[in-house]
Amino acid sequence: MNPLEALTPLDGRYRDKLSKMEDYFSEYALLRERVRVEIEYLIKLVEEVESEKIKFLPNEWRDILRRIYRDFSKEEVEKVKEIEKTVGHDVFAVVKYLMDKLKSLELGILEPYVHLGLTSEDINNIGYST
Repeated sequence: MNPLEALTPLDGRYRDKLSKMEDYFSEYALLRERVRVEIEYLIKLVEEVESEKIKFLPNEWRDILRRIYRDFSKEEVEKVKEIEKTVGHDVFAVVKYLMDKLKSLELGILEPYVHLGLTSEDINNIGYST
């Protein structure tokens, strides 16, 4: 990209110096944090509100869920961005991604609890702060 066409100097003339910051201040980083917030909330919701569901889950269900955000790669971001093209909403794309992921991990019983009681702002303000 031509630095003169960048939206900000951070993307333009300072890009080379700041490229290591993309793990913290990028679309990828924000989506990873949104996924982390959703997962940690889901774990707490199940533990505190829907604890009777735990007996239907594998013993390592928390670790399986946390691996979703710990292993959240740039390839996974592409999946979220493809969903976003269809649904037209960034946070809902994360929710849909997580629902699909739960099915594939055989944790579909938790699908109805993803994002339950939350707003996009709940996810974003915590995601931005971490």
